[in-house]
Parts: sequence; C-alpha cells; structure tokens
Amino acid sequence: MNHDIKELLTLAAKACGYTLVWGEAYRVGDDIVDCTDMPYIKSDSPDEFDAYWTPHLDDGDCFRMETDMVVSVIWKKHHVSGFCRPDLGATEIEIFCHEKYKDHNGDKNAARKLASLRAVAELGRRM
Repeated sequence: MNHDIKELLTLAAKACGYTLVWGEAYRVGDDIVDCTDMPYIKSDSPDEFDAYWTPHLDDGDCFRMETDMVVSVIWKKHHVSGFCRPDLGATEIEIFCHEKYKDHNGDKNAARKLASLRAVAELGRRM
C-alpha cells in the first residue's frame, strides 16, 4: 500500500472518530507474514472484534463511511466527486474531491470510493 493511501485512511478514520491500527508482521514457522499494510478499526467493546477497514476498496466500508460522514456522490460524464460540508462552523469551505474515471481504468465505482475517501480525509486533516 502506498504512503498516500495510508495517510488518507488515517485521516479519514480520524474524521470518523475511529481508532485505526495497522497490522504487524508475524512469524509462522519459518515464514514471515507481513500484515503491516492492513488497517483495522479498533473496537472499544471487549465483545467485538477489530474490523479490517478499506473504504477505498470495499463497497460496504465506503458506503458506511459515506453515510456516517454525510458524503454526497456527484456523477459526471468523465469524473465523480465526493462532496461533504464540514460541520466545523459556518465559515468552513465545502469539500469536493474529484476522481477521473480514466485514472481508474474506467471503473466508476473505484473512482467513487477514492473520491469519497479523499473528501473524508480532508475533513480529518482540518480537525
């Protein structure tokens, strides 16, 4: 996972009020299993498991993030925008993050997920 995505996930988790933790490298026999690129949402309840969280890849994670953070998705001919309005005061500027379909090999859903993640991450950056 590249540094940009890690930063976006960390900032978006902050905006959502999640505690984000990253996996570790584990030794299994003679092998090392590297899970350092696996982000998890830390559960506050002892009865719940930590949840793997990848809103830039997973439709369900993205939808829950969009719903919780009131992200609107605006579809255009060549791009999609994730739009949100910070609830930090009347003077805050609305956030639009655009992703071109061609940058995602024409995958409109992949573009949507990244546009939404970028918008929520920008909220986290402003906090």
